[in-house]
Amino acid sequence: MTDVQTARSWTLVIAAPGEWKFEGDPTSTVARLAAKNYKAKPQWLTLNSRLHWRTKDRLKKKWRDATKEAAQAVEFSGGGAVRLPAGQVTRVRIDAVLHFAGRRGVKRDTENWRETTKVVVDALKNGTVKYPGWGFIPDDEPGKHLHCEDCPHLRIHPDPLDTKPPYGPVGLVVVTLTDLSETR
Repeated sequence: MTDVQTARSWTLVIAAPGEWKFEGDPTSTVARLAAKNYKAKPQWLTLNSRLHWRTKDRLKKKWRDATKEAAQAVEFSGGGAVRLPAGQVTRVRIDAVLHFAGRRGVKRDTENWRETTKVVVDALKNGTVKYPGWGFIPDDEPGKHLHCEDCPHLRIHPDPLDTKPPYGPVGLVVVTLTDLSETR
């Protein structure tokens, strides 16, 4: 009988920074309660967005903060919620699944959302003095600390989030981190 060692893994659920905006007459109580008058305003970063650098930096900070908040209570593969460890992992596989609120059947180009996941990965590594990171991995160098060249593995969930305004996330990034370090 061979001894099989399974890899440790953690799942982070990161709510997209954003808010529900009400469209219509705000004085009408009946209109405010109607879900169709609310529209989700998520703040995603895409490769196609042409934002001013200052606006882009504010969005990146929101995503870094959301990632660090999610790292406070992640789901461990062994069960239960724990803090994401810092400084224990030297090589990792990162899988990210993007969940959007909105209509079913909207076609989205997966590669356009790499900018959002890049900020998430940057928040997980050792940061700089100006942008401190969580310290889960030493660096985001592909091949050395990340499993592959195109990390994180990215896909978009086909079904929209079932959220009811004005509550619920306007989008989610579900990140699965799998420890591939040789020494444990």
